[in-house]
Amino acid sequence: MPGHLGVDPLDAPPARAQPPGEVGFLAGDHGGVVAANAVERLGADQGVASGVTGRQLAYRVERMHGLAFPFENPGQSGLTDLVLLPNGCLLALERSFALANPVFLSRIYAIDEAGATDVSALPALAGATYTPVTKSLLWSGNAGGNLEGLALGPQLPDGSYPLVGVLDDGDAFSTNQVVVFRLSGVADASCPADCDGSGNLNFDDIDCFVAGFLGGDLIADCDASGNLNFDDIDCFVNSFLAGCP
Repeated sequence: MPGHLGVDPLDAPPARAQPPGEVGFLAGDHGGVVAANAVERLGADQGVASGVTGRQLAYRVERMHGLAFPFENPGQSGLTDLVLLPNGCLLALERSFALANPVFLSRIYAIDEAGATDVSALPALAGATYTPVTKSLLWSGNAGGNLEGLALGPQLPDGSYPLVGVLDDGDAFSTNQVVVFRLSGVADASCPADCDGSGNLNFDDIDCFVAGFLGGDLIADCDASGNLNFDDIDCFVNSFLAGCP
């Protein structure tokens, strides 16, 4: 699903330099989270949260982008927020705090759940065998400091969406501010045949769907079932012939 997404600025537990950790997050049946606050941040040596129902997938966090600080807080790299898009795709915000320039580095990824293992039955992630979700980097940089969270705004006239980020002044390097990104390539959930998210139906959408279907990309999951099969072909053809509302 993430293959056609793009992010451009409109304004412009700790990893501690160890191998990337694993974070478990709760996912629903249609490729998205139940709710942003249903996410548990789990360290590499922690078990899946007890009492949480539903499918759980493992997410691999990137390493710190620099050295550890020689202080009580040596730095960290972790998953700070998730954003569910109208088409069911999930965005992840990672933040790294390290002895580097810049001190804070933020990364926005599109998550692809295809082939990922349901880890809900595992007592712990450490030492277990499973396949985490894959992710595609959409944006990496310093948004002015400690980028804490993201929220999706209403669709813009050109079909893109504002992705609003918030920073706080809880450290010596950041100030309270709001930053905005433009998110493009999001297919309209009301028109599943608009595979490339352009707002129009044409041969590009056919190419997008065929390439996604043959490549196992959930961008071709027209019926949002979480699987690719002939039902998706029927869904795409019917939606394409019916046209976008």
